Amino acid sequence: MKKVLLPALALLATGSFAQTTHFSEDFADLGGWTLYDEDGDGNDWESSDISISTTSTGMTTNYALSRSWAGSALTPDNYMVSPAITIPGGSANAFLQWDAGSFQGAPFDDENYTVYIATGSDLTSVLAGTSVWTETLPECIVHLDRSVDISGYVGSTIHVVFRHHGVTDENGLIIDNVSVKTLPAVDMSVTAIDMDAVVAAGSVTIAGTVKNEGADPITSFNVEWNDGGTPNSQTFTTTLNHGETYDFTHSTPYTAVAGTSPNIEVCAVATGDAVGGNDCMDMDIDVASGEGTRLTLIELFTSSTCPPCYSLNYTLFDGSGLNSYLDAQNTNAQSGAGLATVKYQVDWPGSGDHAFNPDVDARVSYYGVTGAPTPLADGEAYGFSTFNSGDVNDKKAIPTFIDIAATHSTSGGAVTVDVTIDPYISVTGAKLYIALLDKSYDATGDASFSNGETEFHHVVRKMLPNGNGTTVNLTSGTPYTTSESYTYTFNASLPAQGTYDLHAESEQEVVVFVQDADGNILNSAISTGTFLGEDELEMEDFNVSVYPNPTVDMTTIAITVAEQSDVNVEIINTIGEVVYTNNNTSVAAGLYTLPVDVSGFAAGTYIVKTTVNEAVQSSKLMVK
Repeated sequence: MKKVLLPALALLATGSFAQTTHFSEDFADLGGWTLYDEDGDGNDWESSDISISTTSTGMTTNYALSRSWAGSALTPDNYMVSPAITIPGGSANAFLQWDAGSFQGAPFDDENYTVYIATGSDLTSVLAGTSVWTETLPECIVHLDRSVDISGYVGSTIHVVFRHHGVTDENGLIIDNVSVKTLPAVDMSVTAIDMDAVVAAGSVTIAGTVKNEGADPITSFNVEWNDGGTPNSQTFTTTLNHGETYDFTHSTPYTAVAGTSPNIEVCAVATGDAVGGNDCMDMDIDVASGEGTRLTLIELFTSSTCPPCYSLNYTLFDGSGLNSYLDAQNTNAQSGAGLATVKYQVDWPGSGDHAFNPDVDARVSYYGVTGAPTPLADGEAYGFSTFNSGDVNDKKAIPTFIDIAATHSTSGGAVTVDVTIDPYISVTGAKLYIALLDKSYDATGDASFSNGETEFHHVVRKMLPNGNGTTVNLTSGTPYTTSESYTYTFNASLPAQGTYDLHAESEQEVVVFVQDADGNILNSAISTGTFLGEDELEMEDFNVSVYPNPTVDMTTIAITVAEQSDVNVEIINTIGEVVYTNNNTSVAAGLYTLPVDVSGFAAGTYIVKTTVNEAVQSSKLMVK
């Protein structure tokens, strides 16, 4: 229990009267509160510190909860009565404040409650109390910040009563953070700064939320921001009554300089403000040294045993199915991909899905996924029945501050994936994931699938080194490189559950992505290179070198071939666009050099894809 019962606790800010708190309660327990169970069903107010999966109140643990779980047909009217609260004479502008929320049960009913002021805690006094607030909350609502003027009770000792009018079984009302305070007439505060923690260089909008914490209406106020220098002030004219908020956008943007980490302070200024301690809020932002090119990643937890999974892939998502949309986006293509996609086949709601394996299970555990289908875009989960291209476009529009380039090659049944990350910000505790996928295969006749699905697309078979990824710490301006290898096995039919075998009838794809410590996908990339199957082509003997590398203007691609050969060279950027090509050139045995002017290229990492006859090698090129 955390309770304050102080008749005159004066909080001072900048030497002036701020407010007096006469009572506060956060419901670590219900000690001191009197409870009445009017219908006698044995279900009453309780202090809850449990996690309820169907609660979406936005509140944390420790709150007062009134509910009825006994199947009673009676209407539960539960009363919760505070200890005695004295508001001293001579005080002004007394307010009762609390948070309210509703609990989701079944059936889905509204929550009705009334707040009374009573002179005593006995039931007779409670029933004779004066109503100061009544409200109906829709089922399963986020917490609401409530406040009511009780200045008429200054000089009195009162009890605050919360009466829950339940409708039927399994209803729930949540009350938290109850307080009685006397407030100054004018008190303006900043409650939020709406800015990203990492921004690109250039013009940055300053926005946020202010609140009238005082008793009197405020009709005009200034919002000022600064980065340690002269404040930039703008006047806003609007009426804010006690407890109301206003979302502002400042007319003067901040000019962010690449590579800096400024502290931005935002202040709300109102004439006569008696409280200085809540006028300002500040936040540190990082200004990236550059901006990458985002390739949004869709992850889908799906299953051949799940009927809605089939619906999402073929009929839901913009009305024509996710698979159709992914095809139109050139998904996972080594050149010109519009999206990256990884599908994880899970072993539920039924059992026996062929592509479920430990790496998939690791990703299930990472996200805490409990249902299929569960789609995610850049690490954010969406409802499968409402997931659409608008959600994906929202993610595509978010700036990214890393670029990723990846190449892969195969030799003797082993694939090696080389990854380079170019960070324009510093990131600690991120994870790098490398996913080996089957692009598509038709499993008709291979097995019985309870949802009718037989065509499978972009299915993960192996993650390198495993489904837990590799922890990476990135330093702005310093490329991060790594390499992972895996010896694969092709299966002519469906791979057995629990294995990492690739399907012999499918093309292979490699998707690389980086996820920060908060679960956000920072960026993804499609690896370029050859991925050959059981009938692996015999590669001609040839070598490729690129020099100087890094470079700012010219580079030379040197190719040594063992015999007369057809040579083709492409340079590809991080989003798969071919920015340079040298059409098939017949070269004699020996050394062939190709000078390339890259002075017009944007700084970053590129892939040099060299094809000699039917064999391919990929090299990295850094342009500064």
